[in-house]
Amino acid sequence: MTESKIHEVMETLEKQFEPSLASEVPFGAYQVQLTDQDAIWHILIEPGSCKAMHGSHPHPIIISYMSLETLVELNTGRLSEMKAWITGRLRFEGNLRVALSYTKAFKKISMGLSNV
Repeated sequence: MTESKIHEVMETLEKQFEPSLASEVPFGAYQVQLTDQDAIWHILIEPGSCKAMHGSHPHPIIISYMSLETLVELNTGRLSEMKAWITGRLRFEGNLRVALSYTKAFKKISMGLSNV
């Protein structure tokens, strides 16, 4: 997988952000380490906005570890966060409740990310 495809996936995730769904999500950085791509990104959630950025954040609220395929499946609704966690496809550092709830701030999509 090329860096441009990872960028496309993260940019799509950023566009999925829905401020009205984020009312119970703590503001701050949520770091994503793509274990099969040797890539690190973070998603910065602030009041009314979300920005996906390449690289690590100095103080992330959580760090999640998953493959790019798992990230796509989570964001298209083909895989639930709980199932990914239980089956070992998703690991976290930080508060599990917060980690499992932050994805609720994003609309699920059904287009564009199926070719991973």
